[in-house]
Amino acid sequence: MKTKQMIDRRGVLQSGLALMGGAAMLPVACATGAGARTREGSSLAGAKRLVLVELFGGNDGLETVIPYEEDIYHNNRPTTRIPKKEVLPIDDYRGFHPAMPNLRRAWDEGRMAIVEGCGYPVPVLSHFKSFEIWHPCREIGRASGDGWVGRLRAEAWGDDDRTETVVHIGSHLPYSLHSSDHAMLAFEAPESYLFIGNERDESAYAEAGKPGMDRETSGGAGRVLERLRRKLRDAQETSPRVIEAARRYEPRVEYPRDELGRSMRVVAAMIEAGFDTSVFSVALGNFDTHGPAQKVKHRELLASWDGAVSAFLADIAGTQTEEDTIVLAYSEFGRRLAENASNGTDHGAAGPMFLFGKPVEGGLYGAHPSLTDLDSDGNLKHNTDFRSVIGTVVQDWFGVEQAAVLPREFPTLPLLRKA
Repeated sequence: MKTKQMIDRRGVLQSGLALMGGAAMLPVACATGAGARTREGSSLAGAKRLVLVELFGGNDGLETVIPYEEDIYHNNRPTTRIPKKEVLPIDDYRGFHPAMPNLRRAWDEGRMAIVEGCGYPVPVLSHFKSFEIWHPCREIGRASGDGWVGRLRAEAWGDDDRTETVVHIGSHLPYSLHSSDHAMLAFEAPESYLFIGNERDESAYAEAGKPGMDRETSGGAGRVLERLRRKLRDAQETSPRVIEAARRYEPRVEYPRDELGRSMRVVAAMIEAGFDTSVFSVALGNFDTHGPAQKVKHRELLASWDGAVSAFLADIAGTQTEEDTIVLAYSEFGRRLAENASNGTDHGAAGPMFLFGKPVEGGLYGAHPSLTDLDSDGNLKHNTDFRSVIGTVVQDWFGVEQAAVLPREFPTLPLLRKA
């Protein structure tokens, strides 16, 4: 191995077409577009694909990639620390949490890159405010406009307005997907891809497929309603395809039967069924633990992540999907070095990001944060701006100029294999 260093109604309305948990609502400002098409007839055939895994709640990076040879780590964490003998070594300094044996295998096979010490200047230790920086990739947060995926979509696939281009599966919808111009799909599970909206939405949905509706109204209100109806017709067409894809899919491996495992299975099912989705999004949480149960809870969450992502990688192994797909995992911040009075760890700053897949140049990037050079609050200092990782994906994976997505150009990392 090389060494280189909740969903609420308002959130749905701000993030495009969302179909989740038996509820779907459309923003009336969506642009019009064609209905969903199969891969064979699509302009996106063979396009590259990104799967985002958000570890929300503040994943404790020091208990994920563990500096097991540092006495200061063990001394500062008498309760939460992982004993040296249990760590799955990466090298003679750091190692994986013991709940990650399958991802350790991906590491050994060169299909996993770890970018250590990721963060941003003047870190914010509030979950919501930190996500307001991570999701748009801008310090001023949502006031800057669309999320980074929304900006990427506008630049890379702006002429293709199908809702299936960006898909979120699960109940935790990130603002990074928000687009003011393009709708997206979001649902908790395929079987919950149903429509329940307000009276006006339901009326438009019921009439969406009927002929002659284009001439019913005129003026601005009519155009808005027609855009809504077009999106609803798209939803009517896409919904049975999603349900059927999940029902018929026969994975090559067994996925965990938890929420993340089911979500990753649906991702694989939609890819095999020919959905032209360029960005999938799933989430795992809640990592926001601060007390004596943190060690057990963190182990459970890492085991879920390990099982679901490794199953997906094994499922697509040997297929064209493996050549075209990468998985990026991140959290909004890490944790403080020292335990708190409740025998847990509090919100911190720097933490690792992870990239998986056959196209990934496996290895260590950045540098493990110093455990002695801390900020005035006892937090780790970041050494890699998280937007360098996102900028690398935007530029080197999707071939889009960083300036179209990020506030400026960030140094890229050699995270992807050269063709």
